Amino acid sequence: MHETVCENTELSFGELSSHMISPGRAANTSIDKNSIRHMILLDFAKKCGITNAEIEGCETNDTPKKPRRSLVNAVKEGFTKTQNPPESTDKKDEEKIRKNREARKMVAQELYDTERNYVKLIGYVIKEYKEQLEDGQLISDTECRQIFGNLPDLRDLHAELEHEMSKKIQSWDTDTRFGELIASYCSKFITHYPPYINFMDRSLLLIKEIQESNTKFKAFLRTVLSRATYSRQDLSDLLSLPVQRLPRYGLLLSELKKKTAGMDPNHPDIEHLESAILQIKKVNQEVNSAKGQTDNHYNMFDIFNEIIDCPHHIVSAQRQYIFRFNCTVADNSKDLGTKMGEKICILFFKWVILYVRGIFGQKSKMYS
Repeated sequence: MHETVCENTELSFGELSSHMISPGRAANTSIDKNSIRHMILLDFAKKCGITNAEIEGCETNDTPKKPRRSLVNAVKEGFTKTQNPPESTDKKDEEKIRKNREARKMVAQELYDTERNYVKLIGYVIKEYKEQLEDGQLISDTECRQIFGNLPDLRDLHAELEHEMSKKIQSWDTDTRFGELIASYCSKFITHYPPYINFMDRSLLLIKEIQESNTKFKAFLRTVLSRATYSRQDLSDLLSLPVQRLPRYGLLLSELKKKTAGMDPNHPDIEHLESAILQIKKVNQEVNSAKGQTDNHYNMFDIFNEIIDCPHHIVSAQRQYIFRFNCTVADNSKDLGTKMGEKICILFFKWVILYVRGIFGQKSKMYS
């Protein structure tokens, strides 16, 4: 029937009339074939769920000379829809859930892969740099401790976390709680990361200073970098990796939460993922706050060492250094004891303003 309607609009009068024409219409034998064909198409269109408004230009009189082509097209489209119904909403939802489930596994796999690579890099630094420097005694033990800090502790912590991640990945299913695992390690991050990151800038500065004065140390760094088989980064870049790791957790955990919620809005791991994300942010805030305090203390000591006869009360754990600037005196001042054209430096602390004679960065005599 579908082919007949689509191709030449010629319908079998005997068969269709017996099945589609109502008894009232069947009794009226005076109607010609064209009229019956037109009525059959209208009946068939209604059976296909097509409204009269959708039948463009359909004639409503009882004796049309020829059924319009638009009516045939409408019947064709309606018949096609009944044979090929649109995809149900349930199937679309199932497809969306399936994609989120697969994406969730991929994000968890990326978390594990980056963790494994991170542990390998830290282990590489300890084995190829720290242990070699200690065995060769190219630098003092104090300098070695200052450069590498508590990096071995970070290595042990993340090696343990990597092992737990591996077990989660191997037994992965829709109920796996990856966020719960990360959240359980956040308190350890707060303990281990601030001591390392707080002194990292000093460690990098110390490396440069030793390179300038110790040719053996400089040659050692070049040798290790040239024969590197795992990483082509130099020591300073490798020591900066812990600073980059914590923000990476935040990004991946947020993506994991998004995919988990897309798979199942009531999944029990969503709560743990939210907790882990908040705790990672807290760790970053703690690290930044502690680093700011450490930098401030270093600035205070630098100022104290740079200024001759600097009062001891200037150096205080509660005092905050703000900024300084060098300038030139514009006029003579008996109160300050300065002369026009003299170079001075003004230093701003919380609650205190000082000025010293000379350019800061050179040995300067503080005005008393």
